[in-house]
Amino acid sequence: MVIDANLWPGGDFADYLAVSLDRDGSAVDAVLLRHRHVMAGWRNLLWAVLDGGQGEQMPLTDPRVVKIVDRAALTL
Repeated sequence: MVIDANLWPGGDFADYLAVSLDRDGSAVDAVLLRHRHVMAGWRNLLWAVLDGGQGEQMPLTDPRVVKIVDRAALTL
């Protein structure tokens, strides 16, 4: 799973996009967690994603999801 933050200008909050990848590096799920505090620990973000009800499902074709998958592919 890759979690990417999009910081809000001038604030202490961010939108976090979590993308679950399979072993081949392809996206299988994407969830957007809106307006979370930037000091949120990775465990809190992970549980929010796994909970399922705390995020907004994103299409795997969304450009933000594709960008994360492309960046992750560079590290595989």
